[in-house]
Amino acid sequence: MGENRVETGNPLRMIVVGSGRGKSHARSFLARPDQFELVGLVDIDEPRLKAAIHDLELPDHLAYT
Repeated sequence: MGENRVETGNPLRMIVVGSGRGKSHARSFLARPDQFELVGLVDIDEPRLKAAIHDLELPDHLAYT
């Protein structure tokens, strides 16, 4: 008990909205690949989104505006 995890055997697929503060959430998901799969990062500010994708070393196809 007390563990926030769905017991499916598969990581939860996550999308982070906002690449400002959301970058810390993305890092948390990336640090737990057994529990989470980051499948997208979304931001309306394209330069900030591109910078976050670069900083997090994510492939460009995960960036959405």
